[in-house]
Amino acid sequence: MKPILFNQEMVKAILEGRKTVTRRLVKQKITQFLSGKPKIWVKNKYSSKTDELKPPYQSGDILYVRETWCNKTKNGKYAYKADKPEKPGFLQACYEDAKWHPSIHMPKEAARIFLKVVDVRVEKVKDITEKEAIKEGFIDDAEYCVGNCARGHFINTIKEIYPEATEDTYLWVIEFERISKEEAYDRSN
Repeated sequence: MKPILFNQEMVKAILEGRKTVTRRLVKQKITQFLSGKPKIWVKNKYSSKTDELKPPYQSGDILYVRETWCNKTKNGKYAYKADKPEKPGFLQACYEDAKWHPSIHMPKEAARIFLKVVDVRVEKVKDITEKEAIKEGFIDDAEYCVGNCARGHFINTIKEIYPEATEDTYLWVIEFERISKEEAYDRSN
């Protein structure tokens, strides 16, 4: 079982069933994408040789979602910032003076969301379609609407997360399905 980080907005999208794919920056320097499955071949930016890219996850991998969390609740259970209500006073007993921990420090035992990777591929930022941006958890938002609303929102968000990214930057496309904690532990044993 491997960890994967998501911010509060994307955790909410997973919980609502709106997010079934995530894209992450390909860290290797690529000048040309050559081929896909079963192996991913690219031209190395710093030499003329061909390299095989190693994806961060493989089909069949089980992931546990790391999110902002705390264990300061009345009943001693974990609480998750993505669930924190916006209205003051609502569930205040659970969140009052809670010490939130960053997602990077979340232990596997605190995880409540488990994912099974169903596909991994590579594509450029500019190749995302409106349909794929919606699978990323983005919704039509008037602030970004200029034709492809969710797509525009996605591209702007990628450029915020990865300031070095351009529309020609390569991304890992990781498709997943949500599974139960029990199934995750059964599959990983």
